[in-house]
Amino acid sequence: MRKKKIRSVPAKGYFRVIKRNKDGSIKRVYFPPSREVRKRHKKILNSPELKNLNYSLKETIKPHLKNIYFVVMDIEDAFGSVTLSKVEDFGWDFIYKENMEFFFHINWGDESLIQGAPASPKIFELFLKSTIDLKLEEFCVKRGIVYSRYVDDFIFSSKKPIPKSLRKIFKMILTESGFKINPQKTQVLSTWNKPLKVLGVEIERGRVKVRDNLKKKLKHLRKNQGISLKKIQGMEAWVKYVDNINN
Repeated sequence: MRKKKIRSVPAKGYFRVIKRNKDGSIKRVYFPPSREVRKRHKKILNSPELKNLNYSLKETIKPHLKNIYFVVMDIEDAFGSVTLSKVEDFGWDFIYKENMEFFFHINWGDESLIQGAPASPKIFELFLKSTIDLKLEEFCVKRGIVYSRYVDDFIFSSKKPIPKSLRKIFKMILTESGFKINPQKTQVLSTWNKPLKVLGVEIERGRVKVRDNLKKKLKHLRKNQGISLKKIQGMEAWVKYVDNINN
């Protein structure tokens, strides 16, 4: 109950926005920032620590294409799992010079990273690169397992089946660092028998492709003259980008 109350009240300089499902139930609560907050976040986004910190689907997926056995894990409440008390140990001067109320839920008990804030994705990324990634990479490389991560999706692959004993250790490393696995999104499979659907693409037998439903949608849009050409070109560029990962 305590966390639910925290998530329902905006932090200083933020507005509360609720996304709802079709049945009216709450899907997500997030907190878009005011102009003052955006200025503060823009400042630290230009810091050397965060400026060149980016996600890459290609770098995440390509190392796995030589393998067929996969384990994919996802963490619940990703940003909410990163708190001020956890990042204080790193001595990040670029953020400590600012008012922490604009970055973390200081006044509402758990001090978690604010979802919807401009710098939150990169603060989250820097934190995981400095903690979880190092532990999992060290563990996996000794056992011939390929590991990569895209935001809160953790991907493990191997030429041989990954035993349950190792999967338990993956989970243990994550939980000991304060993260909770979402069991409904965990996947264990061989892409020789079934395509792996992850990050908006499919991996099957050593190749990656866009999902079939996107290709069908693109085909439909090309026939519809009322659709923006820019939108079609954007989708075509995405298909080409994904295809190029195989090269």
